[in-house]
Amino acid sequence: MSAMYRLVAPEARIADLVDCFWIVEDEDAAPVERKIVPDGFPELVFHHGDPYEIRLADAWERQARSLAAGQITRHFFLRNTGRSAMIGVKLQPWALAQLCRCRMDALTDRVVALNEVFAQAPRLQDAASAPGDADARIAALTDALDALRSQTRPPGWVAAAVRAIFDGHGGLPVSALCASLGVSGRTLERAFARWIGLTPKFYSRLIRFGTIFRAARGEGIDLGDLSFHAGYYDQPHFHRNFKAFTGENPSDYPFMRRDMANLFLNRD
Repeated sequence: MSAMYRLVAPEARIADLVDCFWIVEDEDAAPVERKIVPDGFPELVFHHGDPYEIRLADAWERQARSLAAGQITRHFFLRNTGRSAMIGVKLQPWALAQLCRCRMDALTDRVVALNEVFAQAPRLQDAASAPGDADARIAALTDALDALRSQTRPPGWVAAAVRAIFDGHGGLPVSALCASLGVSGRTLERAFARWIGLTPKFYSRLIRFGTIFRAARGEGIDLGDLSFHAGYYDQPHFHRNFKAFTGENPSDYPFMRRDMANLFLNRD
């Protein structure tokens, strides 16, 4: 059986919390080191197969079976210890702070056991382990997330700021973003620290990086065209930004490879 990677769109009732669900299943137990690159979304992850190991910095660590991941600013590595079977919830950028009632800047570059940040972790774990197939578990997670949403929500302009950054492919200057929202730069910085976990400038840089993959679909990739369509107007800037997030030069990166990293970066 080959590895299976699948994305599932959320129901409309939780679209303010969930960007998408994802499913990974692989019966091959041979350990494989997988590079993961950041995409601007926090996550919940539930393992049903054998556990994974993670290397965020220098050492490998065994992961818990239920995880919360904050914003990640650089590539990291995962390694299976056996059969893979997991369901992930790619949350809206502000949703982990809303669900866990925590500051997102406290979770930047951290992947922690779910019960460390979420008092209702058992309820979500039960939903993620519901009887049936992955789709049944996603349905149970949808009900649980909808029921557990906090009344503490970010100001509406925080979501508007994130949408503007995406709509501008990460190229909108922070000063223009503030002007369009009617907030000061300092107010925007504080709100992004609280709800997103990154500065507006860094988050924009990360989203601009993601546009590289959407522009890279198809065969015969021309790096000059790719950098231009992704909003980079000089090659050195393009190369520096790409290598900062992936650890590789764009000419060496396997854009078309079907794996866990490209599952998210190549999506619409």
